[in-house]
Amino acid sequence: MNVGIIYNSFAYKALLPEEKEMRDTGLTIGKHLTLFGHNVKYFDMDDPKSIEKLCQSKLDVAFDTCERIHDDARGEAYAAALLEYLGIPHTRTSSWLISLGISKERVKSILTYYQISTPRFQVFRTGEEELDPGLKYPLFVKGVASENSIGIDEHSLVQDGQQLKAKVNQIFTQLHQPAWWSCVKI
Repeated sequence: MNVGIIYNSFAYKALLPEEKEMRDTGLTIGKHLTLFGHNVKYFDMDDPKSIEKLCQSKLDVAFDTCERIHDDARGEAYAAALLEYLGIPHTRTSSWLISLGISKERVKSILTYYQISTPRFQVFRTGEEELDPGLKYPLFVKGVASENSIGIDEHSLVQDGQQLKAKVNQIFTQLHQPAWWSCVKI
């Protein structure tokens, strides 16, 4: 069977430990599929030439481990959408479900609408917003579209406004996305 491994090499940057794990997952899956006798080809979603080769491939199925494209979390949905467009069956859920789930704000809004208990939250888009008076410290801060543990560090649990502002600015600077936080307790 012709199997494509859709993955991220992150070759354009120094790897965070989480990114190394994501890259290695795709490579390891391909290695094991080869041991089972499959014809495996790798497609790096961070490389435009590799994406062109994917578009010309004759795959029976794709094992999709792509998490982003050049640090954009929406790339996970783009990869699935490309496979759907090409008519290649793949191991991920549909691109529209991935798109829906990328934004923590959107998911939490849907959960709230259906009265599913979830911690209160707020999104900072500019870094200048005032903290919602209904939110109390400690707060947990992360990028609104960050997956896995990307952006989480020893400063993610904030105890006051100064720590909050510093973490929000770190997310804007390093992840280039809005920051969100939620109460630690429901």
